[in-house]
Amino acid sequence: MEKFWNSWDELSNDPESEVKRILVGNSGEQLANSFNSLNDRMENLSRETASMAQDKVTKVNALIDQLGVVNRTANRSAELLERKI
Repeated sequence: MEKFWNSWDELSNDPESEVKRILVGNSGEQLANSFNSLNDRMENLSRETASMAQDKVTKVNALIDQLGVVNRTANRSAELLERKI
């Protein structure tokens, strides 16, 4: 951003300079490209984070299901033990 604002500052000192106008345009284009690149990286990070979170949720749900099976098995075992006593 500093390069962008510096190019404007230089143009303000010599507003008739076509070279300085071109530099403002070029630095603006570079800044826009930098913003677009940053946006792309943030979108990728967001997608990766969402995917990782979904994977974790899936794993936790599988563990909960397994725990439910263990719990039901333990309850049945306890019921059988009570019947034998």
